[in-house]
Amino acid sequence: MIIVGISPGVGSHSVAVYECGELIDSTNLQIIGIIERFAGVEVLFSIENTLAEKFSCKRSQYKNTAIQTGLAVNFGRRQQSQVELQRFLDHFNKPHTAYAKKRMEWESGLSEFEAVTGWAKGVEAGRDAAYVGYLALRDSGQCLVKISGDDNDR
Repeated sequence: MIIVGISPGVGSHSVAVYECGELIDSTNLQIIGIIERFAGVEVLFSIENTLAEKFSCKRSQYKNTAIQTGLAVNFGRRQQSQVELQRFLDHFNKPHTAYAKKRMEWESGLSEFEAVTGWAKGVEAGRDAAYVGYLALRDSGQCLVKISGDDNDR
């Protein structure tokens, strides 16, 4: 089975593709591109659950209200993007699951990302997509590699 990890974005989504337990691709696609690429293929979509996140912006962190507003708007757009993605997947009868972003270990650095996937590259959003894909892979029983402390990630 193919497992596709997705980190919802504003313009496009970061997508990581696992086949036979191995990360084979990391790219950015819009919703239609995701549907077209995986049409007719048995696939499980694993989505970073932006809907479980709460936006908080400390006033002392950003004194400029325009920055606070911009961050809030972008946050809401990412959440709406996830809603639209899930609607498309439901419409095309594609199974999907969502994982809350409690502790995305791969977003801050490449060391663990590289150790588990064998990839020595990846931008932060791509690592988020790879991580939620990894969680679905782990939960499906297809994953042979275990990362430290991953029992509490779901």
